Amino acid sequence: MKKQAGEEYLTWWYNSKIWKNTQYRGIRTLKFPVDMWNYQELIFANDIEWVIETGTRHGGSAVYFADLLAMKNGGKVVTVDVDKTAIHPLTFKHSRIEVVIGSSTHPIILKKMFSFLPEERGRTLLILDSNHRRDYVRKELDLYIPLLRSNDYIIVEDTLLHHEGSRIGGFEGEGPMEAIQGFIETNPGILLRDLPREKKYGATVAPYGYYTKR
Repeated sequence: MKKQAGEEYLTWWYNSKIWKNTQYRGIRTLKFPVDMWNYQELIFANDIEWVIETGTRHGGSAVYFADLLAMKNGGKVVTVDVDKTAIHPLTFKHSRIEVVIGSSTHPIILKKMFSFLPEERGRTLLILDSNHRRDYVRKELDLYIPLLRSNDYIIVEDTLLHHEGSRIGGFEGEGPMEAIQGFIETNPGILLRDLPREKKYGATVAPYGYYTKR
């Protein structure tokens, strides 16, 4: 079956290695620009006030989300990573970012992350983009989803890495796609797929990765 134009562009974008040099305010983001645009739309469309991000890496996406929250006078970005050395200094200095160093699945780290969210808060966006192995992503889902509230938003990134018919790159083994599929199978009725948002721009690194919590 012939690929659609969006999928062809996504494959070209990935194979050309441009994703390694995609930046926001001079900081690497390592994200698909089409998704970044989609994310800012859904933040305003869904009145998102807080962002929880696993996998800070360089911090470009955390700064991007923090700037968006600042524009709408929202809350903060809480971002976590095991490696402090790669994170850009601006990420630590931004008034709307809380950086947590450690494993996103460690109980102490998890408790610390959610401690930044007030009891009375607006809607939260959870973005899972750290270790892409199936078992790790599944553990994140099992830990984080119960802590979210009704109508909070969830994005599981890089499900495309091991998605039959759309696989790109050299990722080996089961990954985020299998993790979210397994979670939905064992937890029916908890997550509602946001297909219109997922399909809006014709290409995404997160197929089957956009959800709201019921």
